[in-house]
Amino acid sequence: MQREKALQLILAATLSLLVGGCSVLRPVRSAESTDPSAYFIAPTRAATSTQQQAAQTTSAIDSQPANCTNLLSYKKDLTIPDGSFVTPGSSLDKQWQVSNSGTCNWNDSYTIRLVDGDLLGATSPQTIVPARSGTDAIIRIIFTAPTEPGNYSSTWQAFDPKGQTFGDYFKIVINVAGN
Repeated sequence: MQREKALQLILAATLSLLVGGCSVLRPVRSAESTDPSAYFIAPTRAATSTQQQAAQTTSAIDSQPANCTNLLSYKKDLTIPDGSFVTPGSSLDKQWQVSNSGTCNWNDSYTIRLVDGDLLGATSPQTIVPARSGTDAIIRIIFTAPTEPGNYSSTWQAFDPKGQTFGDYFKIVINVAGN
């Protein structure tokens, strides 16, 4: 019986440490030191404005290197593999991972547009997600499956601010199931 109580106390103490985290374990420092550098001062974060950070990010993306080149490299489908069977009229959240493999930064003057196939309830053009040169990005379009059974595809491509296409195509290919 005493053994069970001892185990329960150990278990309760262990659980208390796990739930409470390591906050009960604090560093011990001698109070005898007169050296001011011996005292620990916790780091603090300086307050920054979210708008200021967003403005800095936007201005960095808006600025373009001289004679930059546009290039989009398709990497992979993140959702809804090609050839997937879908329910008629269902909402489809399609996402692709791409890379801004050119030297231009994509800003809100860059778009993606339907270049072949069906709109599938989406709108064209759409603003491309901002991305700095050399970084990956996720392109997301919400489609609606047709109500009629059959095979459907929608092929998209990126356009620069002058309306010129660039980079790899990316698409969705679906099979709408019959009733």
